Amino acid sequence: MRTNKTKIFIFISIFLILVTIVFFSNNPEVNSKQIKTIRIARNSITKKILFEGSALPYKMVDVKPNISGEIVRIHFKPGDVVKEGEVLAEIKPDPGILLELFTKENDRWKAETDYFKEKKMYDDLLKLHEKKYISPEELQEAKRQYETAERKFRYSQKSTEFYRKKYGLDSIDTDQLIKSNSVIRAPISGTVLRNFVNTGDYCKSALSQYAEGTTLCIIGDLSSYIVNLRVPESDLGAIFQGQGVAVYTKNQMRPDSGFVDQLSPMGNIESQPITFDFSIFFTPVNARYRPGSTVTVEIVLKHRENILTVPVGAIVIQNRKKLVYVKEMDKYSKHEISIGISDNHKVEVTKGLNLDDEIVIEPGLLTEK
Repeated sequence: MRTNKTKIFIFISIFLILVTIVFFSNNPEVNSKQIKTIRIARNSITKKILFEGSALPYKMVDVKPNISGEIVRIHFKPGDVVKEGEVLAEIKPDPGILLELFTKENDRWKAETDYFKEKKMYDDLLKLHEKKYISPEELQEAKRQYETAERKFRYSQKSTEFYRKKYGLDSIDTDQLIKSNSVIRAPISGTVLRNFVNTGDYCKSALSQYAEGTTLCIIGDLSSYIVNLRVPESDLGAIFQGQGVAVYTKNQMRPDSGFVDQLSPMGNIESQPITFDFSIFFTPVNARYRPGSTVTVEIVLKHRENILTVPVGAIVIQNRKKLVYVKEMDKYSKHEISIGISDNHKVEVTKGLNLDDEIVIEPGLLTEK
């Protein structure tokens, strides 16, 4: 009999313990020491979107020669600051190019000689025609030959001038070409960013129809930069041309100001989701950027001052309703709220809470009754 009473006592004790555990785990009014709260205050919120990209000089040029040949002298090294028109390198022209130029020069000289010869003959025959010594037909034939010779001479002259200009030889006298080198000059003022050739290398002309040409170096103007980016189609409405932006590096205290320079009217349909290209222009003021370095571009979408805010983690969504737990004495009650903008840390509360309301910041510790 005593054994049965003992068993009954043990059973009742276990039952009470279980009931106590269930009660404590389902009643949000208990374990208040473990629940952290915060009072609603007025703050400011800035909603922004961030992009990462590489900052490159807005003006950046691949320097290529206008003539093929051997590099005999280099006047620069990476990091040098050069001015527009400054000599960067000297090239000994390819003998084949010189041979073609000499052939054109010879053809021009022959055409010029024939032109003056035919012109003199026509002038002489014109005088004879005035004295009735020759017929009009003879004079007309002489005029035709004279005009043909003139056209050949003008064509040969222009062809030679174009050839010289094409290969950068227009400033060098023909007799000096064999002894002289063709010079490559800086197309813009800036800093030499990279060098791709050495003395003795053979380089190809950028004007050749058979090749793109050899890049000697890259020059960039470091006074202004551009960042090429892509925006998802879902955020496209937030970007517009001329929009102000902030640009900074990871260790930069104050950002530089810039703006949206270009926005592509057509999306990249080969990418999923579809994106749109856009570029940021900025002029460094607070920092010196190394071309190609990674920068963060910040675009402010909206800003609110003196508004009620709650931490993002304090909001619970139930049945499509946004709720927060408000502490009232030793109890916690659910309040439905309406929200505005967010910066991914704080959320604007437009309805449902009052200043100094105390809310739970870790609602996961509370369980519905």
